[in-house]
Amino acid sequence: LFSTGNSVAKERAFLKALSTKEIDGLILEPTKSALPNPNLSLYQKMQEHGIPIVCINAGYPALDAPIVALDDQPAGKLATKALIEKGHTEIGAVLKADDLQGHERYAGIMEAMYDAGLKTNDDNFYWYTTEDLPFSKEEGQVIIERIKNCTGIVSYNDNIAVQIMTYLDEA
Repeated sequence: LFSTGNSVAKERAFLKALSTKEIDGLILEPTKSALPNPNLSLYQKMQEHGIPIVCINAGYPALDAPIVALDDQPAGKLATKALIEKGHTEIGAVLKADDLQGHERYAGIMEAMYDAGLKTNDDNFYWYTTEDLPFSKEEGQVIIERIKNCTGIVSYNDNIAVQIMTYLDEA
């Protein structure tokens, strides 16, 4: 069991360490799945040696491996529809830019807003990367400024939602 902390350098080191071991398979949660993966050849070499790979939460588009994941686009759409049904019309989001889940959830959010005939405002969306975490107090202020006109917010995950709620309480 290895944790890359969403670092491609750590991912590479772990993959190289695994290449010296006999393993029956690999369960992989991709590192920065929305970005090109410089370690793809190491995964492909594992597959060439008959090691099966299964991805969780997302996959690498260039890696031929099955993916077990939440269907993020419909999830983003459902979350947004729930806000719309509660009467929210100015909806924003705080989403992760370096993972595919954030991109897919964004697509679902936008689809729900278009379906409801709501106007969208790019300024209501705050995109962050792994390196931005944990958010500083100053970053929290930037987030609050971005979503200040929103009546409803879709969050990338529960940890980010708690941080947003804390910033809103402080504001």
